[in-house]
Amino acid sequence: MTCNYGTATNGSGSFTYYYFGQGTAKGANGKYQTACGYLGTEAGMTDTVENTASTSPASDTYFAAIPGSNNFNTVNDCGACVEITNGGNKVIATIIDECPTDNGQNPACTAAGHLDLSYAAWKALNYNVGNPSGTTWKFVACPLTGNIQTIQKSGNTDQLYIQNTVFPVTGVSVNGQAATHLSYGAWSLNGTDAAGATLILTDTEGHKVSGTVPSGFGDLGVQFPSPTGSCQ
Repeated sequence: MTCNYGTATNGSGSFTYYYFGQGTAKGANGKYQTACGYLGTEAGMTDTVENTASTSPASDTYFAAIPGSNNFNTVNDCGACVEITNGGNKVIATIIDECPTDNGQNPACTAAGHLDLSYAAWKALNYNVGNPSGTTWKFVACPLTGNIQTIQKSGNTDQLYIQNTVFPVTGVSVNGQAATHLSYGAWSLNGTDAAGATLILTDTEGHKVSGTVPSGFGDLGVQFPSPTGSCQ
């Protein structure tokens, strides 16, 4: 099996870098929480994020924000992995955040093929300028370990985040009813309590898996198949 979604940027993209302390909000648990619902901590300019791809050349410090507008219209890219190359340097980063383009909040993110990288990912690529253009990246299957993970959205018993997936999730159903992917990453089960619910998940490749959310959330007990090849 190979994956086949997304369009590769071959020498036509651009990058900036950021770190959480520049403005990422913190949740009730004191951890930073991104637009896709991922939780992280910070040491200096290096951020570490839970439930992301971490098998080399990926790392739990390598992540990216993808341009989005109109209440995060690219939210379906949450959890996708991108392979980024700069000469002999290569990293794989997980999409965990939005680089907002509305109202000129970040003009760089209006450029086609742009990504806002974590500082650790940017540094590992060994760029000699702060905003390199002519960059190359493509979507790939996430090199990760373990099963799909679930996190309750604070204050909402019928909403959860779905993370640590080989491919991004494009559909969720429970009791035969489709869940709603909300603007900022969570899936709403539309009144059904997420704890104890049996979910059917569909990824970008059309794979389907089924698992039951534990009472305390966490491990769903299943994972999508991991193919070979890039997604382009």
